[in-house]
Amino acid sequence: LVGNGRSRVIDANDYYVSEFNYQTYQSEITGIDMEGQITAGIQYLWSDETYSVYVLEGHGEPELSDNTKDRLRKAGFELNSLVLLKEEKIPEDCSLLIINGPTSDLTDEDVSLVSEYIKNGGAGFFIASSDILDTPNYDRLISSYGAVITNGMIWDTDPAYSFQGVGYYIIPSTAYLFSQEIVI
Repeated sequence: LVGNGRSRVIDANDYYVSEFNYQTYQSEITGIDMEGQITAGIQYLWSDETYSVYVLEGHGEPELSDNTKDRLRKAGFELNSLVLLKEEKIPEDCSLLIINGPTSDLTDEDVSLVSEYIKNGGAGFFIASSDILDTPNYDRLISSYGAVITNGMIWDTDPAYSFQGVGYYIIPSTAYLFSQEIVI
């Protein structure tokens, strides 16, 4: 697709929606999303605004899943990696900073940069590692916004917010994801 001084390539493989079948351990095509991909591409070409998502790297963070990256791109976000050792501040065009479960702790300087970014109106999506880790700086960053990392499991008994009635497989509400609120 080309227009408005921009371009976007849509791979034919992106037209297919697939899900992993945990019974057969294989990915299965469950639908076709040609219209959705083309519509998202056209919206990208003609939108006056661009939204950049930066994903923090350098602390053993796992890579975002392909499904997550595809959904963010389809929603019009440009994905970028961010290594704070190379930066003096979070980039000006950062619409959302994702910290995806670091397995080694952030430095004091990293925490200061992220805190300054949030203080100046930035948005962050912070994910804790599922492993029990000693990350006091990351824990301090998260706790400064009212959240606490602890051992345990989150379970929702309302079937409207869980997948197939499994209480620990929670489907979050995304109503506030794109506001200036901090989502933790």
